[in-house]
Amino acid sequence: MPVLDNQFSIFDATPQANSIVFPNNKDLDYEYKRILGTSSFTQTASRLILDQDSSAIRESCTTSVQTVSGTEALHLGALFLAQFYQNSIACYISQPAWANYYISILSTAGLQVKEYPYWNPERRELDYEATMDIMRSRPNDSIFILQTSTHNLTGVDPV
Repeated sequence: MPVLDNQFSIFDATPQANSIVFPNNKDLDYEYKRILGTSSFTQTASRLILDQDSSAIRESCTTSVQTVSGTEALHLGALFLAQFYQNSIACYISQPAWANYYISILSTAGLQVKEYPYWNPERRELDYEATMDIMRSRPNDSIFILQTSTHNLTGVDPV
């Protein structure tokens, strides 16, 4: 394994594979990502989610973190909400949801886990009306966890 800049070792096959997969990118970074992730990625994600012209973006009132997985993102979000969001500790997650969302992640962070209907097993699709009814009936400061793509357990996209 070659050593790059005396920092860490990489397998010989890694640069070879990258030259095949990414032939036009000679500046691939083999270094571990910074603790908050790649800043160009997280800044672009913030602008995409909040809109380039939002006051939060213009006034630099946002921060973003890049995680390795959705479970890690959920964990960090739960810790952040439990510590800094004082309006509500009730956290609504879709039903069905993975069991580790309840105990290992949300409850352990200090949030009170509640469910909202997501899946309609008879029609085998998102139960949009039931989901929206719950959201409309809860206080405005309620926390809802939404999975926006290929909902685990059902594979349903809300779009």
